Amino acid sequence: MILAVQSPIDDWILDSGASFHCTPHHEMMQNYVAGDHGVVYLADGQPMDIVGIGDVQIKTLNGSTWNLKNVRHVPGLKKKLISVGQLDDNGHSILFSGGMWKISKGAMVLARGKKTGTMYMTTRFADIIASTEAENQAQLWHCRLGHMSQKGMKILQSKGKLPELKNVDLDICESCVLGKQKKLSFLKVGRTLKPRKLELVHTDLWGPSPVASLGGSRYYVTFIDDFSRKVWVYFLKNKSDVFETFKKLKTMVELNQV
Repeated sequence: MILAVQSPIDDWILDSGASFHCTPHHEMMQNYVAGDHGVVYLADGQPMDIVGIGDVQIKTLNGSTWNLKNVRHVPGLKKKLISVGQLDDNGHSILFSGGMWKISKGAMVLARGKKTGTMYMTTRFADIIASTEAENQAQLWHCRLGHMSQKGMKILQSKGKLPELKNVDLDICESCVLGKQKKLSFLKVGRTLKPRKLELVHTDLWGPSPVASLGGSRYYVTFIDDFSRKVWVYFLKNKSDVFETFKKLKTMVELNQV
């Protein structure tokens, strides 16, 4: 279980039959708009008035916040309901399997826990700490082992190398996801090299260095000729020497000395 709710009553029921997220407690709601917002019907057909709509922030144990939007305030309800249908419409993935439930969006697991009796529901924060101890240990060792894969950790466990772990079922690791993303390369179309030397020169100046070189230089400047792609690097004692250095380079190139 990785869910904690900032509310006097922390239990929410995941309900596949609920049309909306609903709560009888408006004190937990943000952006609250009171008014006549229609009715909801219970399973026995009994109507109940919706007297307000707002958002509820659910804080997960990793420090992030899961925001339930457009939650209906229905004072006549006895329990708070998370609508599985609404989660699906908002792009969440919901998994019920083996007495466990998990809600995720993309690669990020927002919440998960165990079935309570015959219902899939959240648990009070005090109970969360105990139920997450084994999982936190697995996540801790995942980090200690340099973000080793779950398969690799299971191999170590089978060889008795991780005797303190009862299971190595890992959540999606955000650091692993970000670390495996690759950066898109720059487009190579729409750019034509200049046809002559020195028609376009790219330059960059660095400095000052906190420590001078043996020759007393604290700056360096680079010049790249767009036509030949040749690179020149000059070390400078003063920033004001850049222009004189470029004039020397220009003369040298025009005399075909490079």
